[in-house]
Amino acid sequence: MRNSLTLVVALVATTILWGQSSSATAETYLQLGNRNYIEGNYTEAVKYYRLAAQQGDAHAQYNLGYCYANGNGVTQDYTEAVKYYRLAAQQGDADAQYNLGVCCAKGYGVTQDYTEAVKYFRLAAQQGHASAQYNLGNWYYNGTGVTQDYTEA
Repeated sequence: MRNSLTLVVALVATTILWGQSSSATAETYLQLGNRNYIEGNYTEAVKYYRLAAQQGDAHAQYNLGYCYANGNGVTQDYTEAVKYYRLAAQQGDADAQYNLGVCCAKGYGVTQDYTEAVKYFRLAAQQGHASAQYNLGNWYYNGTGVTQDYTEA
């Protein structure tokens, strides 16, 4: 009986690790995606990020957006990048908020909109995102997307 139970546990663990179970968690998929990304297997990473993102994992949504923005494992597509950054940003992911701000500022995947860029830079900056804080300060200093305000800068 003990050997049978061990075999069942091993089979369930193997199934989950290889992503062949519908009950695999977003965290498992995210970890598999990260492992593949680090190893340079971007196409496999995207597959696992997508599975985790479909379960609502903000980190996976951000990572999937990053892959689309940089053409890692997928054809570069800023519209798709913005779609996934926006999903993660809505869940409070500071990196996604910052990157979404960059996309709005440069017009990558969306119509260029400095007001929207400031909105996302501010959200990320409030969470301590250093690049967002720098950009927001710089924009206040120069009056980009906001009324120029040296004190706020």
